[in-house]
Amino acid sequence: MIIIGLSGQSGAGKTTALEIFKIKGFEVLDCDKVSRHVMKKDTPCTKELIFVFGEEILFEDGEINRKKLGEIVFFDKEKLAILTEITHRYIKEEIYKEIEKAKRENKKVFVLDAPLLFESGLDKICDITLGIVASKEKRIDRIVERDGITREIAEKRIESQLDEEKLKKLTHVTIENNLSIEEFEKAIYTFIESKGLEK
Repeated sequence: MIIIGLSGQSGAGKTTALEIFKIKGFEVLDCDKVSRHVMKKDTPCTKELIFVFGEEILFEDGEINRKKLGEIVFFDKEKLAILTEITHRYIKEEIYKEIEKAKRENKKVFVLDAPLLFESGLDKICDITLGIVASKEKRIDRIVERDGITREIAEKRIESQLDEEKLKKLTHVTIENNLSIEEFEKAIYTFIESKGLEK
């Protein structure tokens, strides 16, 4: 089984790439969904977070108040590092389980959709890493249109992500999405073909 690690900046077109991978019948795992799953009420991850950060991070129903947790770690690098270490440990555990399951089911291609692919070290388990990039202006325009937010908020969001040059250096293959949707889709299909991933 070939594992593809997919990473991309917000507004670059990662969702479009994933839709094509799904159409091709590839197994796709969304790491954001895994993150939400491991941080549900009464999970080992949540219990550890309560132990470290206190019950103030919870809503009344026992679910994690992500906004409150974010406020606690936002201005404290040490606390952010602790949060990352705890959550990444449980997220990776779930990812490894899903990979093993896909292998048992004889899946040919497994796509790992991980926004923090390199920061988490998950790139090391991938056979191919694919980065989706686009110019800053294009990304801001797309985020504003997609999420209905101001340009200022969109800019703040992309400032915290890996920049285009870093992503290009880290990934095996980078696809730029500055042109039409048709051109971008064609580039994804070309990538699939060039790597011999066709079913």
